[in-house]
Formats: sequence, structure tokens, C-alpha cells
Amino acid sequence: MTRLAGRQFNRATRFHFFLRFFLILGMIGFEGELEKGYGALNGALEGAYVYTENDAGGIKTSTHGIEQRYNLRVFNNLWDPRLGSFSGGVNWADDQTSYSAPIDDSRRNLVKDYNLNFSLLPRFSPLTVYAQKTDRENRFSTVSHDTVSTYGFSWMVSSAVFPRIGINGAHTSLSTDQAGVLPASDIDYLMVDTGGRLGSYHLSARYLYDQTKDPVGNATWSHGVNLNLNGAITRALTLGAYANLATRGGNLPGVGFYQENGAGMNLYYLPNRYWDSNLRADFNESPGSNNFKRSLFSGGLNLHPTEKLDWSNGAQYSRFEAGTSQTQTVYANTGANYRPFFGLNLNGGISGGITQVTGGGLSSRSHFDLVNWSASYFKVLQAIRLTTGYGGSLGENTSEMLGKSSDSTHSFSAGIDNTQTQIVHAGLNGSLTLVNRSVPTRSENEIETRLSATADSRYFRDFIFYNDLLLLDGTVTYYHVSGIGLEGETISEEAHANYQFLNMFTLLGSYLHIDYPHGSYQSSTQTASLGFLGTIRPWINGLWTFDLKGIFNGSESLTGQQTYDAHTRLSQQIGLLSVTADYDYLRNEIGNNLNVSQQVMFRAIRSF
Repeated sequence: MTRLAGRQFNRATRFHFFLRFFLILGMIGFEGELEKGYGALNGALEGAYVYTENDAGGIKTSTHGIEQRYNLRVFNNLWDPRLGSFSGGVNWADDQTSYSAPIDDSRRNLVKDYNLNFSLLPRFSPLTVYAQKTDRENRFSTVSHDTVSTYGFSWMVSSAVFPRIGINGAHTSLSTDQAGVLPASDIDYLMVDTGGRLGSYHLSARYLYDQTKDPVGNATWSHGVNLNLNGAITRALTLGAYANLATRGGNLPGVGFYQENGAGMNLYYLPNRYWDSNLRADFNESPGSNNFKRSLFSGGLNLHPTEKLDWSNGAQYSRFEAGTSQTQTVYANTGANYRPFFGLNLNGGISGGITQVTGGGLSSRSHFDLVNWSASYFKVLQAIRLTTGYGGSLGENTSEMLGKSSDSTHSFSAGIDNTQTQIVHAGLNGSLTLVNRSVPTRSENEIETRLSATADSRYFRDFIFYNDLLLLDGTVTYYHVSGIGLEGETISEEAHANYQFLNMFTLLGSYLHIDYPHGSYQSSTQTASLGFLGTIRPWINGLWTFDLKGIFNGSESLTGQQTYDAHTRLSQQIGLLSVTADYDYLRNEIGNNLNVSQQVMFRAIRSF
């Protein structure tokens, strides 16, 4: 009896949907008359029917869905365009879904939205007043209803004497009959911002007041001020500064405002091309109950004595406080880059720091230092390009709690590839990395070897059809690790092909095979895929697209998986009416488990 009633409901729902949609579609012929009396009128009608069927291991389910969207918007000037204009809109959405097997049920979501806007005095002091109301209703096992109402204004005050002033305010009210799921509240905010030139500086200021009230009348509120200053003190010295003050943390949706306490400045000095420097200071804390503070002081000096040499230096002090815990760090670094001649690049640097952590009656101190260096060189010959490089680092960390640990790394690399790439571009690259890691209880060594060969080609044009193109690329990689971690070798082969032909079709293929070291979670995997894409215009204003794909995943230790995915769309434009039909198919097979799903959707959109 329930299933029969559900079928009758589905038929009745679909009948009323199509009747309503085509009746409104026919009424659009009156839009010209409406525009004569009410100004510019526009909108859209949208309707869709969706059928989904799923078979998961023999358990079949299906859904029928109807989606409706109607929106209408009008715009017109007031008596005189200099006084302003008004606009208003009505939007209505109705989504209905019926479920069948194993339990027949239905769900419906209704959304009604109304909005009205007045824009006044656009040439002198623009003022916008707006109101919006949204009613939402959800009918499922229970019926829930909520309403969001918003009204507000935006006013820009400008004059030749005072800087511009912007004032924005809004009140939002949320009411619901499901308070435990979506709590009702009232939110008010008022924001005032201003800005302008002050000599060679640009100054901006913003004030915010916001209040949130719960259903029983309990209110939380906050004030906040944001100040920003940017400009040039002299031709070579620029200043940026900010200050924020707030009584409560958090941010309002859609309102750009920093609700925190903080101040900071940044000085940048660029006297000439040979050197520059900067200084920065920041202090921030979270207002209210969150006891979190952070401080940062940093500076940098960059030297460019010649066109071949760059030398950078920096230092930083940071402090973080969270409750009774405190972390302080002092850090400094220096580094140089030298280019003695074209093709050779030399780098080196030294950095170090001290970290002090206190809290909970405990105190821990640690210091670290790092030295790094590298050299790279490339040479371009008539037919090939050679690259080689060496890099190394030596780092040490000493902790009062964990003791002393160190890492040293040496890495060598080399590569060769061809420069004459009309037919194929190929390359061979290799690297050798030596790592020594020492902790208080042991010392370990690691050797990593990597070899990689790559090739790609865009040579094959007019291969079978006129103006077709075949793209090919492949990679073979050998990777071996001994010492630290999982030892052994990993070998992978990967290939891709992309064939474009007749300006309508694309054929895609790929293959990946990986052999893992002995003892890993699996020893060997392989993946292959094949895809076919097409875009066809069967008739005027018609378009047919499709995308077919098959994927196979295999493994010696895991169950193989096969996936077939297909999507096609047929669309037609008839004047301002757009009609589309979609079909999706997905088949996923893992061992004896088979899941198949299909979806059919018809959609029509009429804009005016």
C-alpha cells in the first residue's frame, strides 16, 4: 500500500511539475508589456527531472527527483535617475526526491527568497538600503522550517574637505522550529571606515560594532578598531604600520575586519642597487578568554656588491604565549649566491638559533645550527645539454631533554638530455645521496640511488587523419635505499598517450607498473586506463559530448579492481530556451563485489 501511494505521489508530482513549468513558460510572452510599465525585467525558469538507480551487491535502490527554480528580478529608476534606482527580486526553489527500495520515502526542500534594494543619490552621497527574507522548509521524516531576515544599509559620504567615510550596518534574524539543530539568533553590526592621503602617506581606519543575541535574550557584543598607515618617509625609506583593538575575538561572515589586539610596523630601506634592509615588529593577542599572545621582531640586510654576488643576512626573535606556556626563539642566518660565469651557480649559508620552552613547572632549552652548500653547472652543446650538481649540509641540534643529534648529507646529481627535439625529447638523470644520522643512542648511515629515463614526443601529426596529433611520454625510474628505513629497490614504468583527431575526438591511454622492495605492504601493482572523449555538433545549436573511461588496478597482494565510467550530454539551444539531457554510468568491480549506478537527468532553462 505504501509503495502504491508513493508511485501515485510520484506521478502526481511529475504531472504538476511539467504543467507548472510550461504554463509559466507560456506566460513569458507578456514580458515585453511588463517591461513597459515596470522597467527592466529579467529572470529565469529552470526545471529538471533526475532518475538514479543503484545496484550494490544485488541490493537495488532508486530515486526520482524533480528540481524547480524560478527567479524574477526588476530594475527601474526612480522619478529622476539622479535620485536613484530600485531593484527587487523573487526566487523560489523546490526540490523533491522520492526513494524506493528498501523503504519507500520522499523528501522535499522549499526555499523562498525575497529581496528589495534602493540606491539613492548616486552622484552625491550614494546610499543603499536593502532588505532580504529567506524561508526554508525541509520535509523528510520530520518537517523543519527556518527563516532568515536581513535588512541594512550602506552609505558613502564624501566631500572636498573631509576624507571619504563609508558606513555599513545590518540586522540579521534567524528563527527556526529546530532550535537544537540550528540555534536561533539575532546579529547586528555597524561598521564605519575612512581613508585618504596624509602628505605622502595613505591612512585608513575602520570601526566595527557587533552584537549577537540568543533566543533567551543573552547578548554578546564587541567593539573594534583597525588602523593602517603606508607611505614613504624619504625617497629610499618606506613605512607600513597597523594597530588593531577589539574587545572580543571572532569574525562576522562577509565582514572584513581583524577582531584582535595588535600593533606592528615594517620599515624598508633601499638607498641604491648595492644594498637594502628591512625591520619588522609585530605584537598580537586574542581578546577575551583566549590567552594567546605572539611577538615577532626581525631584520634583514641584503648586499649586492657586484652583478655576480648576492649576500643576504637576517635575524629574528619570536615569542608565543598560550596560557602558562611560553616559547621563545632567537634565529639568525647568512647566505651568499655567487655566479662566476654563465652556467655555474654557487650557494652557501649558515643559520642557527636557540629555543626556550617553559610551562607547567618545566623548562627546556635547545639550540640548533645548520651549514649548507651547493654547486650546480650546466653546459649546452650543439645537440645535448649536460647538468651536474653537488650539495651538502651539516646540522646539529642539542636539547636539554633529548640530548644531541646531528645530520650530515651529501648529494651528487648528473643529467643529460637532447636539445634537438623535433622528433623526440629524451633525458637521463641520476643522483646519489649519502646521509649520516646520529642520535644519543645510535648512529645510522643511508645511501639513496636514483636513476630516471624520460622521453616525450609531439612529432606525430597528420598521422592517420588530417591535422591529427599524437602525444607520447614515458618514464622509467630505478630507486634503491640501503641503511635507514625500508631497504631495497623500487622500479616503476609509466607511459601516457593522447591522440586528438578530426577536431572532435580524443583517445587517452596510460599504464603504470611499480615493483616495491621486499617487506613492503605489497610487492607489485599495475594500473591501466583507456578513455575516449568526443564533442560533436549534430545540428545547428546542438551539442553532443561524451566521456568514456575504463580503469584496471591489479596487485599481487590486493584484490584487483575494474572501473568503467561513462558520461554523455546532449544539449540544444532554442532561442532563449536551453535544454540538456545527461546520462551517467558507473560500474565498479572489486573481486566478487559489484556496484553499478546509473543516472538520467533532463534539464530546461529559459532566461528572459
